[in-house]
Amino acid sequence: MVISIKLVDEVKKRQMSNKRICTIGLFLLLLLTACQKQQTPDNDTSQAEKEPVIHQLQIPYEEFRKVIGWVSGEDILVHLGNAEEDQLAVYDLHTGEMDVIYSLPAYILSVELSDDADKIALQMIDGTTSKVQVIDLEGTVLQTQEVGASSYVGMDWNPEDDNLLFISYPEFVDYQEKTVLKMWDLATNEVVRLETSSLGTRWYSSNLYLFVDHNEDDTLEEGALYIGDIRTGEELLINSQVSEFYLHEDSFVAMTPSDFNEDELLLSFQYPFMVDKGYMTVPKVTMNERLVFPYLSQGKRNGAIYGVLPKERTTLESEVGEYVLSRLDFENHTARPVMDLPDSAPISVSNNQEYTLYGWQYEYVINLDKQTIQPLLQSGNQSF
Repeated sequence: MVISIKLVDEVKKRQMSNKRICTIGLFLLLLLTACQKQQTPDNDTSQAEKEPVIHQLQIPYEEFRKVIGWVSGEDILVHLGNAEEDQLAVYDLHTGEMDVIYSLPAYILSVELSDDADKIALQMIDGTTSKVQVIDLEGTVLQTQEVGASSYVGMDWNPEDDNLLFISYPEFVDYQEKTVLKMWDLATNEVVRLETSSLGTRWYSSNLYLFVDHNEDDTLEEGALYIGDIRTGEELLINSQVSEFYLHEDSFVAMTPSDFNEDELLLSFQYPFMVDKGYMTVPKVTMNERLVFPYLSQGKRNGAIYGVLPKERTTLESEVGEYVLSRLDFENHTARPVMDLPDSAPISVSNNQEYTLYGWQYEYVINLDKQTIQPLLQSGNQSF
């Protein structure tokens, strides 16, 4: 800004009174201050624009099925659908850009991203036929396999070989429920049926897998952890007191009722698997005397493990309970609270550990650093 003050006589200016000089100086100081204040909002706005924001999905609420999971630190895989077709799309949370990668005139039931997020396994219902199809992130169909399931199937990618996929579902034979576990080798398109008693069988390595046998205990209080080998078909007992487990990369958390307090659940942490690194106890949750296990998630190998934990012992048939998103510190046997949550629903931490998805459809995004929660849909519940 240029300020021009016309002075009549340069000689007379030097003879001006001190009062006149002070007045001009004060005027210039006030004017300079005003200019700086006018520039400050622009600077603040520029700084705010640099901070990433979460953009909500611009789709009708009825066309939203669920968020599948993280493709990257800011990209998520979204399942959409209407009466004509179902779609899978990659959505950038920071830009709001959506790229539909796959569409088909059929219903998509189950969807599972591979560990490195470059392949997608999906279960589709075409008429009365249930099929599992594998596509890449460009939407190219790589393999298709018909399965005999009449309902949802569970799928689990091998963490070291993404040509191997577990497919599991219940099967009724002579009015008795049995577990079907199939190993699909995408490289050869060969399917092998494995014997197991658990729908929660998980890959541990390229050849080994883990599962819990509850031995028909409906309360899930009793359980034994087994490890199996696809090369030999052998299954070995690892721990006779494990009711459930969480597994991600080399992190393993065993869950079992406490021997010292009937209102607590014991969480034992191993990193890597079979190497004890700590433990903690959390309040127990049950539904009609059946154990309900906490939801855990880890964004990357050896990263922080987060969990949705109850604040106190809860029986869901009589109360909803109160829950808190916590960062688990097994070494110090504590859970460090992040923020309160309304329900014990699944979470999925991003690989950069900045966010976690939350909700039964992963319909919310939580900023772990700022401890804020935002719905992904405009018509979603915004009561937080």
